[in-house]
Amino acid sequence: LLFYCQKEKPSEPAPDNGSHPQVDIPWPSLADSPWPIAHGDVQCTGRGKTTGPASGTIEWVFTTENMGKTYGSPVIGEDGTIYVSTARRLCAINPDGTLKWEFTRGPMTLSNVVVGAGDIVYFSCGNIYLDPNFFGYLYALNADGELIWEFRTSGMIYNYKSTIGLDGTIYFVDSSISGLEERGGFLYAVDPDGNLKWKDWGTAGFRCGSSNSISISPDGSTLYVSGADSTMNAIDAQNGVILWQRKTGFHLPTPTLVDNNGNVYFYGGNGFDRYILSLTNTGDVRWKCEIEEVKRLNENSSICLLYTSPSPRDRTRSRMPSSA
Repeated sequence: LLFYCQKEKPSEPAPDNGSHPQVDIPWPSLADSPWPIAHGDVQCTGRGKTTGPASGTIEWVFTTENMGKTYGSPVIGEDGTIYVSTARRLCAINPDGTLKWEFTRGPMTLSNVVVGAGDIVYFSCGNIYLDPNFFGYLYALNADGELIWEFRTSGMIYNYKSTIGLDGTIYFVDSSISGLEERGGFLYAVDPDGNLKWKDWGTAGFRCGSSNSISISPDGSTLYVSGADSTMNAIDAQNGVILWQRKTGFHLPTPTLVDNNGNVYFYGGNGFDRYILSLTNTGDVRWKCEIEEVKRLNENSSICLLYTSPSPRDRTRSRMPSSA
């Protein structure tokens, strides 16, 4: 679902219709690139910083046929290198589509990538399925693919979207598993040198499914993470303390979006009862959207924030679902 802000330029005064401009917030711990992290930024807005392709012409194709299925969002480094993870390795691809390097530590599962400032690559993954000793790793690599450090967790790591704080702290979630049943996991905060700052379980563990992600407030002080008990949690980024918790009663499968005013948006549902909920930065409900288009969204859908000035016709179309 697309949310529009009716403003042509960031320098223009705010419109008087209750909308607010969504402008890029500097995040010095991220690589200065068009797409350094899944969903584009730490607020999970899904907004790119550059103009998209002018045509649908394919310039090149990179195949991972012998590397396993790809997972997560490809991301881009400061030098234009494209990083994509597969079931077996992390691939660094040159801008011309040729392989630059690859990194592997044996069978790996459902990993994702964040490119930090200076093209430091943070890469989280789990070990092979059905291993009796489930665990995961967070790796830090330099731009040449050389290992800087590794951090081991006590649980599996799936295709959960890790994120990075203003001070370079990496945040991610692992998972506890009983048999083949996935349960909630710990939320970790690891400093730029690979040392644990804190980890927190919350009230029932945090969700670690393939479509979830951690979002951060515009000032970097608060993390927003869905709980395994169908809650939305606001967590102090410095110490892991839960600031507030909103019980929804529904499965929360998708990324949480945060706008520049700190308002939170997420999609949830149970059976055919599905909706988009918006909360304030203190956890109060702003509104609930239950239109038919929303009820047709699936767990792979995301909410995006666009910065544009649509025509009346575009505004009508903006209420239609999109899997951006």
